[in-house]
Amino acid sequence: MSTTAPTVSTVAPQLQLPYNGSQVAILSQPVTLVVLNASGAPAGTTYTFEVASDVGFTTKVQTKDGVAQGVSGQTSAQLDPLAASKDYFWRARGNLNGPPGHFRPLVKFPVPAAVTPAPPHPARRDGARWR
Repeated sequence: MSTTAPTVSTVAPQLQLPYNGSQVAILSQPVTLVVLNASGAPAGTTYTFEVASDVGFTTKVQTKDGVAQGVSGQTSAQLDPLAASKDYFWRARGNLNGPPGHFRPLVKFPVPAAVTPAPPHPARRDGARWR
């Protein structure tokens, strides 16, 4: 009689946020990645989230592994702050007792440069308004 847990591959989760093409303002960081839990994923399922600076994921900038499945039907992972003026790609997969699941198709999101407001006009000594 075997006492090892059965190996189960889970269906890939559905990527939710940030959605493809959405900009993440530098002041909105840290970014939180959100997936709908993998269909039919039992308790004990964990998730791996990966963020890369290239579409081929050869330059991963962050990986969050072993993220416990959320009980509300969604699972999320908060990233460390990302550098501005770059495009990023993210993906996720479910894992349970065996070979990891498949990654979902990736999502691209840019983090634009921070906007610096123009300095205010100095006040005129004569009380008149600048035009």
